[in-house]
Amino acid sequence: MTLVETIQRCALTHRRGERMAASELLVEIIDGLQSVMALEQSSVRHERFGAIIETITAAQQRGDVIAIADALEYELAPLLA
Repeated sequence: MTLVETIQRCALTHRRGERMAASELLVEIIDGLQSVMALEQSSVRHERFGAIIETITAAQQRGDVIAIADALEYELAPLLA
């Protein structure tokens, strides 16, 4: 499964309320992003990835699974497609 596919699956899993599975997929996504960022030279993209991760973290703290899913699907996935 590609990173984008994992992101899409994680978004769907969040929307379904499957917290454990969504958390496991989110760990995979963060690991994948670390690999992408290691190869990426653009500081603008690094900043954008960081901002999206902050959005996801804030949504997690609020328990807002829809905001997490939206950030993954509509912000993060397009950056990697």
